[in-house]
Amino acid sequence: MKIELKEISRKFKDADSELTIIENLSISFEEKTSFAILGRSGVGKSTLLHILGTLDKPTSGKLLYDNNDITKLNDKDLSRFRSQNIGFIFQFHNLLSDFTALENVAMPLIIAKENEDDAYKKAKEILKMVGLEKRISHIPSKLSGGEQQRVAIARALINNPSIVLGDEPTGSLDVSTSKYIWDMILELNKEMQNTFILVTHNKDLAFQLNKVYEMIECGFLNNLK
Repeated sequence: MKIELKEISRKFKDADSELTIIENLSISFEEKTSFAILGRSGVGKSTLLHILGTLDKPTSGKLLYDNNDITKLNDKDLSRFRSQNIGFIFQFHNLLSDFTALENVAMPLIIAKENEDDAYKKAKEILKMVGLEKRISHIPSKLSGGEQQRVAIARALINNPSIVLGDEPTGSLDVSTSKYIWDMILELNKEMQNTFILVTHNKDLAFQLNKVYEMIECGFLNNLK
């Protein structure tokens, strides 16, 4: 699924002022390609990722998925589109603390009203892919940080999304665990052939992807690779 941003702007207003985070940004993200977006804190990387993931709406401009302007969808249709097409991997796993790894991973399918038996079967399969087949009955507090992040990755991929968005997905992990998780993400990306867009501060990780952009003031993207 190809993504195009056409003259996207995102501005935040309060009573006395207006803050422009992104201004007139146009860029295309080709399908089945991996992208990294570098940049200092506060420059707008996460805002861009939230717009791409339909978690935030631009102030102006168009967000096109396969030439369809997603910004025109109502909230219900937008939520359905998001659940069917986009997977999110965040820096902090955001797992449900009272649910097992299996239940956390199956949750998106259950919310989408898929048959529960099928949902749990798929969840078991993808937990096996991330090496957690022996930990499916553990709640998050009984898992290590790396294991929790692997559960979060499995949850993001359970719907076999066309687009996977990562916001510093290894940023809270130690160096060795971070490398392990990162290598796994890259391998899964190759295997599942989805479009992967990553926000990170880590240049070493970024340059392992197909294309690399640096985000500077007002959302301007400088092509580094």
